[in-house]
Amino acid sequence: MTLHAVVRSAPRDNVDARGAVTVDGNRLPPAIPADNVTAMGTNPNQPQIALPPIASTADESRKFLENVLVWPESDQAPGWINMHVNVKNTTPAKNGGKPWVAGWPFKTVDEVLNRASWVESTADFFNVWVCMSQQSDCLTKADGKRKAVRKAANATALKAIWIDCDVKPGDAKHYHALTEAFDALKAFRQRVGLPPPSMVVNSGGGLHVYWISDTPLSVHEWRPYAEGLKALLLREGIKCDTGLTTDAARILRVPGTLNHKYDPPRRVELLQVGQAYEFAKDLAFLTQVSTAVTATVSKPRLSRDIIVPATEPGGGGTFDAPDPAFSTLNVQDASPQDGCTPQEAHLVDPRPIFGKEGCAFLREALRTGGRDYDNPKWNLSVLCTAFMENGNSIAHKVSKGHGTYTPADTQALYERKLADRERGVGYPSCRAIEGTGCKSCVTCPHFAKGKSPLNIRPVVTATVRTPEQDFADPYEEFVGPPFPLEVLSPKLRKFVDATATALGADRSAVATASLAAISGAMNAETTVRLGDDWWEKPIIWVLLVGLPSSLKSPIIDKTTRPLRRIDQERGKLYKKQYAGWLQDKKKIAVPAAPPRCVINDATPEKVAEILSRAPCGSLMVQDEVAGWIESFERYSSGSSRPFYLQAWNGSTFTKDRVGKGKDDLSAEICIDNLALSILGGIQPDKLTKIGDLTDDGLLQRFLAVLMKSSGLPDTYTSVAAAASDYEQLIRSINAAPAQQFKFEEDACEVRDDMLHRLHDLEKVDGFPAPLIAAIGKLKGYFGRLCLVLQVTKIHDPTEHGDNDTFTPEDAARVQQLFGLEPDNSLSGGVNWSQAIARDTAKQADKLIRQFLLPHLFGFYDGVVNGGRERHKLRDLADFVLSTDKDRLRPSDFTAGVRSLRGEPDHRIKEWAGRLCAMGWLDPEEGKPGTPIKAWHVATGLREYFQQRREQARTARAEAHRILKAGGTYGSGRAL
Repeated sequence: MTLHAVVRSAPRDNVDARGAVTVDGNRLPPAIPADNVTAMGTNPNQPQIALPPIASTADESRKFLENVLVWPESDQAPGWINMHVNVKNTTPAKNGGKPWVAGWPFKTVDEVLNRASWVESTADFFNVWVCMSQQSDCLTKADGKRKAVRKAANATALKAIWIDCDVKPGDAKHYHALTEAFDALKAFRQRVGLPPPSMVVNSGGGLHVYWISDTPLSVHEWRPYAEGLKALLLREGIKCDTGLTTDAARILRVPGTLNHKYDPPRRVELLQVGQAYEFAKDLAFLTQVSTAVTATVSKPRLSRDIIVPATEPGGGGTFDAPDPAFSTLNVQDASPQDGCTPQEAHLVDPRPIFGKEGCAFLREALRTGGRDYDNPKWNLSVLCTAFMENGNSIAHKVSKGHGTYTPADTQALYERKLADRERGVGYPSCRAIEGTGCKSCVTCPHFAKGKSPLNIRPVVTATVRTPEQDFADPYEEFVGPPFPLEVLSPKLRKFVDATATALGADRSAVATASLAAISGAMNAETTVRLGDDWWEKPIIWVLLVGLPSSLKSPIIDKTTRPLRRIDQERGKLYKKQYAGWLQDKKKIAVPAAPPRCVINDATPEKVAEILSRAPCGSLMVQDEVAGWIESFERYSSGSSRPFYLQAWNGSTFTKDRVGKGKDDLSAEICIDNLALSILGGIQPDKLTKIGDLTDDGLLQRFLAVLMKSSGLPDTYTSVAAAASDYEQLIRSINAAPAQQFKFEEDACEVRDDMLHRLHDLEKVDGFPAPLIAAIGKLKGYFGRLCLVLQVTKIHDPTEHGDNDTFTPEDAARVQQLFGLEPDNSLSGGVNWSQAIARDTAKQADKLIRQFLLPHLFGFYDGVVNGGRERHKLRDLADFVLSTDKDRLRPSDFTAGVRSLRGEPDHRIKEWAGRLCAMGWLDPEEGKPGTPIKAWHVATGLREYFQQRREQARTARAEAHRILKAGGTYGSGRAL
């Protein structure tokens, strides 16, 4: 059906006598009177919803586009409205078999309608979305063709807030039917005091609900309303993707088009149009919700609801008295003293009621569908559902096993219960249920309370929460906690967990090695802007520090295997092309050697040659980094060190070597982008030796992971599925073009806080120079980790629905369709701009604070001190925990820590500086340029290590007692 097709009339057998549409026997509330039902979906399998009198799908589209978006004032005015579509993927092996996503920027509604009509009539194009915000920029090619650039950072104005509520039968995380979604959204709107929605759209797979502003809103003005709505959705447990509500660059479907996720496609329908609102007055309470989500919300007096019908189901019934099921109820059962009167406009959460500690009567009804319940029990079970969220759906679930069950009879019974509820009948009491002969009430602990099953609420435990602490634990085997796996995308997290379990390997090592592999898979021309003219590339050096038995090599092998497979495929293709060239050199151009994903133990000259093939970068694997670093000191290797130092930065480079004269062009290797990630291992006993060879910052460029000993492998753990998903993730990332990233506006705060934190650590007095240099490198690593984490999210289909990647092989087709040149580098002009989200920035922040920094301190203890002085750090920690002083001077340390007595002042400051870096101490601020004279114990430290503090205080008290007794312990034994 094209965009301008005539809308078919509603099938009359789907509309009951009261104007309600039925789906599989379930009645949907009538949005309008039955005589106005003129448009229905054309798919018989699609849930049918009553529509207002709209003449055609074009009218639906126009009405939606005109009201929900902020259009540029003229063709010459700034700003664009983006339309996005799917493009057929003709090669299932590419992009995971998923269709491509493309987009065009427009200035007027007519332009969008014309292009949407063309899409609907073109075989290779399908699905139509629009970006909900006006965008400031677009990409204009040399031939004048424009491409949409969609970024939250480019959003200039919005006009609506929204809920995207999907319906997925059989998925516990989603509503199973439109009726259930309607019920849930109706109850949600009533509970929180939201006005009637301005628009409701049946997306073909769920509901899009909009509240439209009567004036355009800047992103700064819009965000508090969106955040407030999101907070309410989370608080009330609404089954929807709440993250979409606050996405300023969200794309949503256009009414009048088709949703091709289903076969046959389903029509996207505009269900009803209401009024726009003055957000500052009608929705002002939303701006307070995100900071005080439990505050009571008053309901404004507003116009007729769109989702909720003007007459409640059951309101038009003929029952003038309560249902006979109430005949056994005592008036006191519904009294406020008994807790049986529901509060106005409040529906209870059914989960604790049906839970393990809930009502056995209702749990049995749900389990059996009321199979063994007689009519009195059935009536009471359905009555209970009338007070529950999603009650309509639950009523059928507790009834479908009953001998006389029919959908129509149960629906009629449920509506009578709703009518009784509206008349003020209270909760059915436990006593009434017991009176029907329910035997489970006899032993139920709730029965003695004399209330109702509907009074069962979730158990809330009062917990005093302190601010999140960054206290490293010096008493662990290594001064560093495990890798926070929650920062990884779902598929990457599953791969790390499955691989570590199967090998019996350290999860932290597997996780960090996988990040290095992803950095090697990424196009190294991808950049992120950290500051003015400060750009970082996804270049990561990882050093796995562990004993020979810690499985360093198997970890490296598993995490880099997809990259090596890509290289193998490229190599076979190159050999085939080269063989063809050898057979006919005159007609065939010499094939270019392919770029490499992985380089193994190569000389700098070979690395330079490989990286000169393409600017996409590579990953070098070094099984033993100590030998690699030592090789730099050998004869004729003096130029290797600056070469690799530059490879960490990623920039142009010329590698000179001895040639065969001035005409030997191969004597100079020009590299457009000297970008090299490194993944390697080292044994702890070699740390001190290489520390003397790395005073130029080479070692400080590595992110060290202090590995724990290997455990017993789990031979029953299946890794195949997780490894396959990981390989698909790597391949998708490797096929993506270079991109430029900037931080979202709300992510800049996280970035600035991290950079300031690292800057403060660099200024800590007493840190050894190698450690200070390593901390300084973490500033750039923050941006690099943000890049890797964000790109992983983009390419993980479980995290991101729309994948904007394309492969070089499809460049010609893209050029034909959109005017893009077949070059996937930034120098070629293709720049699919993206933004670092706040959540991603916080994850990178967490990764550095809670994992990388503590491992860094432990690593440089090994490099500088050979690990021999860790006991001093623990003695120092015991002193800080056991003393009652909150302000500590150098003299306090020498007096309180025996192993520090006689140490020079700069060594005391170094040890105190380590505790500062671990979050234990805060240096006292003095006059600028003056040395630190004292430190303050961090708030919450002693409570965090309460058990260790008691042990330390007991040990020190015992030591003082022994000294006071003359140096003896027990029965005359010498100390």
